[in-house]
Amino acid sequence: QSPPSPLQEARSLLAAGKVPAAEAVLREYLKNDPSSAEAHYLLGDALFREQKARESLAEFTAGAKFKRPEASDLRIVASDYVLLGDFADADKWFSEVIAETPNDAEAWYLLGRTKYNENRFAEAITSFERVLALRPKDVQAEDNFGLSQQGLGHTEEGKIAFQTAIAWQHDNPTDAQ
Repeated sequence: QSPPSPLQEARSLLAAGKVPAAEAVLREYLKNDPSSAEAHYLLGDALFREQKARESLAEFTAGAKFKRPEASDLRIVASDYVLLGDFADADKWFSEVIAETPNDAEAWYLLGRTKYNENRFAEAITSFERVLALRPKDVQAEDNFGLSQQGLGHTEEGKIAFQTAIAWQHDNPTDAQ
């Protein structure tokens, strides 16, 4: 059996949470193959996990010169923008992710959080409703639905959402809020 390729090794290291080791493997690999979009995207993922948003975005930009990023890559790009506090660009890329993968509940949730941070509460509500359609009884989505209702001044609707989220948890609270 042949040893894993450097990209397979990097994926395994990322999956195991060994991010600095994956980063080192990818940087070495890119010295020999700087046109590998996949290696740039994996390095972008590693840098995102290290909360190095600007460096991560640079890797996704470098990779995009060779191959269009997939929705999973764009989710990381959008998340980099969240780390940078650039919610307009985060919104743009999360919107692109859900356009490509409309049943991705997590992407809808992240888009809703982004819209909430932009004080676009009605749009956030729409996103959280979509999460709840895809993942019924999602406590975080219901809680954020309530926060968004409050943002619109709909205090009673917010209160009902919070009570619903609490009821869904029964005796095993999973959401600190």
